[in-house]
Amino acid sequence: MHTISKWIWGLASILIGIAGVYCFLHPEMAVLSLAAFIGWMLLFGGLLHLVRYFLLPSEARSGWFLVGAALDILFGGYVLSSGRVAGFAAVLVLFFAAYVLVRGIITVMRFAQGRFRGLPHRGLFLGIGIVTALFGGALLIWPRVSLLVIAWQMGIGLLLCSLSSFVLLMDMPRADE
Repeated sequence: MHTISKWIWGLASILIGIAGVYCFLHPEMAVLSLAAFIGWMLLFGGLLHLVRYFLLPSEARSGWFLVGAALDILFGGYVLSSGRVAGFAAVLVLFFAAYVLVRGIITVMRFAQGRFRGLPHRGLFLGIGIVTALFGGALLIWPRVSLLVIAWQMGIGLLLCSLSSFVLLMDMPRADE
């Protein structure tokens, strides 16, 4: 690997680590950034799910899948609409909790249908839906703590990403080897 590439990689690792520490020191700003990121990911993810729905054979399509795609698009668009990112960040956990709760219910309803009876791992999908719905309910009960936990999870995730990237960089062979 070239020296300049290693320097850029190392700088990126350090900046990711700084972003992780920033999440611990400024959880409000971390959640504000997360709010915008969630809005964009929901919008694009919902659009991709919508395309996927129409690419599936008609016998594999589920109305619940389409409802989930529409929910993603509408929710993402709402978050990104003018002036709402800051408001969404202020109540991120409540909106996110409601979204998670509804997605869990949709998953349960979708896989509880008779046409999925022969699907391998159907019980796993039902279990994931139930756990998702319970998680959403728990977030509704403890929104203040959940907001701080989200910022700290972001910080921990970024620090671990920075550390693993730096360790990988140190294990790369030198260009002269």
